[in-house]
This record gives sequence, C-alpha cells and structure tokens, in this order.
Amino acid sequence: MLMNTIIVLIGSMLGGFAQTVTGFGCGIVIMLFLPYIMPVVQASGLSVLITMILNVMLVVKYRKSINMRLVLMPAVISFAVSTLCIYIGNNLELAVMKMIFSVFLIALALYFIFFSERIKLEANLPTVAVCAALAGAANGLFGIGGPPMALYFLTVTKDKETYIGTTQTYFLLTSAYTTMIRIFSGVFDRELLMMAVPGIAAILLGEYIGIRVVDRISHQKIKKVIYLFLIVSGVITLVQTI
Repeated sequence: MLMNTIIVLIGSMLGGFAQTVTGFGCGIVIMLFLPYIMPVVQASGLSVLITMILNVMLVVKYRKSINMRLVLMPAVISFAVSTLCIYIGNNLELAVMKMIFSVFLIALALYFIFFSERIKLEANLPTVAVCAALAGAANGLFGIGGPPMALYFLTVTKDKETYIGTTQTYFLLTSAYTTMIRIFSGVFDRELLMMAVPGIAAILLGEYIGIRVVDRISHQKIKKVIYLFLIVSGVITLVQTI
C-alpha cells in the first residue's frame, strides 16, 4: 500500500511538472506509472480523476476566452464513444488490455515524434467527428484522450487564450463524465478514490515546481524524455504480456 502511494505521488508530481513545462502530457506521464501497480482500467480512471484538478484551474483562469460552441459537439461524440469503451475495457482480460495499452503508448510516441508538427486539420464536421471519436476511445480505455482534440482545437481557435480555455473546458467535461461512468460501472472503490488525494496534492506540487523552473529547462528536451519513456514503457508492458 505504501509503495503504491509513493508511485502515485511520483507519477502525479512528474505529470504536473511536465504539463506546466511543456503544456501537455500530464495524463500521459501518470499513465506511465499507474499500470505497474494496478489494472489499466483502474489506472486510467485514477489518472483522469487526478488530472481534473489542472483542468479546473485552467478553466477558471481562462473562463472569459472559452468558446462553448466549439466544445458541445465533440463533447457529445466523446461521451458516447468513451461510455462504450469504458464498458468494453471492463470486460477485457487484463493481459489483452495491457497489450492494447502497450501498443497505444508506442503509437502515441511515434505520433508525437514524427507527425504532431506536420499534421494540419480542416475545421469541418468529419474532422471533429473523427477527432472526438478517437479522443473518446482513448479516454475511455486509457484515460489519455488529449492529443486528437488538442490538435483539432488548435486548428479552429484563433488565439492562445481561446485555445487553452476551450480545450481545457472540453477536457474537464469529458473527464467529469467518464469519471461518473467509471464510478457507476464499479471501476472505483473506496481505496482507489482515497489514492486520488495524494495524487492531487502531488500534481499541484509538480505544477508549483514547474512554474519556478519553466524558463530554465528546454521544452524540447523534456518532450524527448517523455517520448522515450512512452516507447520504453510500451515495450516493457508488451513484453510482460507475451
């Protein structure tokens, strides 16, 4: 129990730090740690619950720049897909779930390394439908639904403040929804909910540290470290399931 709490603390603190320094990666970093101490289904639920605190803080900060019109349609699509994927994940064997998760981590790392700076999206209905469906599936299965919708909102918003406020509002709504579904489907128990408390404290500590060193650390170096850990963690998880 103590070791599990320590891993939650370390993962959450590093997640908060990464998010503050690079602008992304909180849930990704946390999910590099949690699946080693609990099943992927519980890990994804706990990760989403912990990271919601950062979503709340950013929504409050950028509340005047939020474009709710851009949020509603992708949120509804994500609700439907994530609900289905949560129930699918609950019924998959642990080994199968870990194998899918490992492939997802490796694919995510390859996306960030080779394609994230090159892909340009068009602001139309098919684009929002595909991005929201992908985000909903990744959020429902692994608690990491950020990249597709972050890319979409980057395309349809005109300034940084609107991008951050709108993106974080979407993340907050979808995270709150999937957390409710996970509670009702029995993913969370009292012990898992209690582990969110040190996780939230640690993520705020990571943010505090990140704010104070953000100008001293190369964003690109931190991103490369995250990508490397994504690949390594994916390979290790895949080997463990074979």
